[in-house]
Amino acid sequence: MSIADRLKHLFLGSDQAPVGSDDPETATPSASGDPDGLQPAEGPLARSGTSTKRRAIIVGGAVLVLVIAFLAGFFIADDSGRVSGLEEKVASVKEEASDANDDAESISSELEQAEEDAESLEEKLKAERSLNGKTSIPQNAEFDTDFDWETAGRVGYLTMKPIAIEQQGEKWILTVEAKNEGKEPEEPFCGSAGAALEDSGERVYSGEAVLGESSDNCGDALQPGLTGTYKGEFKLPPDAEPAIAILYGDYDQEEEAKVWALPSGE
Repeated sequence: MSIADRLKHLFLGSDQAPVGSDDPETATPSASGDPDGLQPAEGPLARSGTSTKRRAIIVGGAVLVLVIAFLAGFFIADDSGRVSGLEEKVASVKEEASDANDDAESISSELEQAEEDAESLEEKLKAERSLNGKTSIPQNAEFDTDFDWETAGRVGYLTMKPIAIEQQGEKWILTVEAKNEGKEPEEPFCGSAGAALEDSGERVYSGEAVLGESSDNCGDALQPGLTGTYKGEFKLPPDAEPAIAILYGDYDQEEEAKVWALPSGE
């Protein structure tokens, strides 16, 4: 048996010595019963070396586990701090985005209102230019109206302006100028349609009749671009005074009706 083989057997604690060992103290008969095949016996030194190595491996492994656990805890704690910081940043950004969205909605609402106001003013301006503006006659200002007295306003295909209202007994006569802004001939205020009066008690009175030859009602059709004068009569109780006029001009435009202030009786 060579010196290298002996050392290997001594420190690794092999259960069998290499075949051919010539050490009579450690050799054992071979399993086949061959008296010449000797097997080395396990010595105390070999067992001691193996146990020490195993303990060293166990201790080294434990130390390695502790180091890994320490490093893992360090990085986890560090990552936890980073995650917490990122969560705060995300929450801050979300809050800023929510505030920006609220501001955008507010601006959008204000813009829509401004557009509606501009459109209304533009319609009033066009109507004013079409039917000669308004006067400064006192009117029932406490009522919510779309247009002032003697102010032109647009309803559907008609630009209209009430120009006179007078009492005749129990009846009130309303005179309206109307211009056909459409592309087809029309017959506005035909019969009792197209206008109504409302008194201070919020009672509404529809027109009952059409006056005679001085009115264009139900006469020749109003051609596109032309203006006609229309009159309607309304029967009110003796104690009632009209406060506003509701004009739409045509049955088909009744849902689009606009409100004009009437002159005050004071």
